[in-house]
Amino acid sequence: MSQGATQFCRREAFDALSGYNERLWMGEDVEFQWRLRRLALRTARSHRVIHECRVVPSPRRFDQWPLWRTLVWTNPLVTMALARSARF
Repeated sequence: MSQGATQFCRREAFDALSGYNERLWMGEDVEFQWRLRRLALRTARSHRVIHECRVVPSPRRFDQWPLWRTLVWTNPLVTMALARSARF
């Protein structure tokens, strides 16, 4: 799972995937990475995750929320369960 704090891709890939799924209540960055990885496999392109990047993430969520809440709300299963229906 990769989260979107430092996501980037080529414009052609972003357009091919129609960008982020705005129907999702949360986790649209993770879902976008899943689709981006599948697109890379289908088109013989590469998908990279930089494990040691020099970015300092913001800990504001961890500072504001108790640990249990962070673990629940950032769980991909919870994210997918709370995805908005396309009918709305």
